[in-house]
Amino acid sequence: MKPDNYVYFILNKAGNTSYSFTGYTDHAGNGELMTIYKGRKEKHQGEVVDIPHRWKFDTAHRTIRVHKNDKSVIPTLMFDPETGDEKKVYIKSVDFLRNHPECKNSPNSGGNWMFSEMKEHEDAVTAVDAKRVKIEAESKALNLEGAELKEMAVLLGNFDPDDAKQKHFVLERAGADPKTFLELLDSPERGAKALLLKAVSLGIVKVRGTLYSWEKEGLGADLDMAVAKLMKDKEIKDALRNAVKGIRK
Repeated sequence: MKPDNYVYFILNKAGNTSYSFTGYTDHAGNGELMTIYKGRKEKHQGEVVDIPHRWKFDTAHRTIRVHKNDKSVIPTLMFDPETGDEKKVYIKSVDFLRNHPECKNSPNSGGNWMFSEMKEHEDAVTAVDAKRVKIEAESKALNLEGAELKEMAVLLGNFDPDDAKQKHFVLERAGADPKTFLELLDSPERGAKALLLKAVSLGIVKVRGTLYSWEKEGLGADLDMAVAKLMKDKEIKDALRNAVKGIRK
């Protein structure tokens, strides 16, 4: 792979959320809806139709890499303003992205932008930081064992008792949303929250509406309050842990 053959676009302003799109209106041109197709098709009302390619930045990958001579683009159908006839216009992916209204310096931009072509030092810093966080999250997930692994699996929504399956699941989630993973891992309430969710999954703790209760003990009016009670009351927390151990699946 020759680096000079690729152009990178970096998500600058979406914070901790993902951001995606399929097309936009080319106000700087003929006001056409600009979309790119890469061969995906679906059945719609009995007909096979082309589906626009979805471009996506996410919390794990704040960059999109595009070959500067992308050949996989299917022509976009546009209308000739003079004749009204359909015409096919080939759009390079890099030009499509450069002209997106939310790309910095786009001719279609109204001043607000979300991403930019990676040219400046700050753009590279943002991209490197995103990769660093992802690598850190995956490395920590890979090294999780025992109680920590089980806690993180539960917090992320996996209650499978198999260690290998837990590790795979946790690794996948760490790579998909590294910042959230690291926040959960470092949270002081991690153990108490994982214990509570496990108890709920086993039917030990009951949830009615938002109220959490165990036998005749009210734990809290919502999840956060129930977790806070377990963190504050060691006796209840230890008793609940023993109850979970007694019927753990």
